[in-house]
Amino acid sequence: MKKINVKFNNSIGKFVGSIDQDIVAAIGNFDGIHIGHQKLIYEAKNEAKKRNLPFSIITFTPHPRDFFSKNNANFKITDELEKQRLLKNLEVDYYINISFDNYIRELEPKEFIKNILKNLLNVKILFAGQNFRFGKDRSGSLVDSFKIFREFDIDPLISDLLKKDQNTISS
Repeated sequence: MKKINVKFNNSIGKFVGSIDQDIVAAIGNFDGIHIGHQKLIYEAKNEAKKRNLPFSIITFTPHPRDFFSKNNANFKITDELEKQRLLKNLEVDYYINISFDNYIRELEPKEFIKNILKNLLNVKILFAGQNFRFGKDRSGSLVDSFKIFREFDIDPLISDLLKKDQNTISS
């Protein structure tokens, strides 16, 4: 598993960290890698195999909840090292870690799709859960931003959330 760190470099005024080939990616925070995450990951991984493309995980550090709630106690199930270990066992080609900072926080959904997913990471197919939100004020989703994804030749695919006893499985 190759690790790619994506962040905005203020001194050069642009993002750094890139992939030079098309990829299939699952995006999310993946805290705990529970069975709902595993379902999403296996769906994305199977699509990558079908298309003969590298399979990638896109995640964020710090977790956006940590970024916005710095005074709250740690809520995470797994730390960064454990998350990487668990994902490595799932045969991930690229582990993409986006540094969640004020610059990322302020990106509109279209800018995130264009600048990060398309221009830096060459995402061809993006998998996410139904509840995944991104962009400034969490204003983007795979459904809300469908036309924007297609504008940049990215196929957004939504993975249905797993439920147990009427409750969504979530970390």
